[in-house]
Amino acid sequence: MSAWLDIVKKHSKLNKGKSLKEILPFAKAEYDALKKSGKVPVKGLKKTNKKKYSRAKKTRKNKKHNKKHYK
Repeated sequence: MSAWLDIVKKHSKLNKGKSLKEILPFAKAEYDALKKSGKVPVKGLKKTNKKKYSRAKKTRKNKKHNKKHYK
C-alpha cells in the first residue's frame, strides 16, 4: 500500500467515529512531514506513449473531405 493510505488508515483507527473530512488534515500534516524528511518517495508525472500525428496528414484528409461536399 502507499504511504498516504497507511497514514489515513492509522488516523481513522485512532479517531473512530470522526468523519474522513475531520481526519484528513491530521493525515496531511503527517504526510507532509514525512515528505520533507525524505522518507516518502515523491513521484513525477507519468509519461504517456501517445502517437502524435502530423498536421499534414490531417489537412490532406480535410481537403479531400471538403472537395467532395462543397463542389
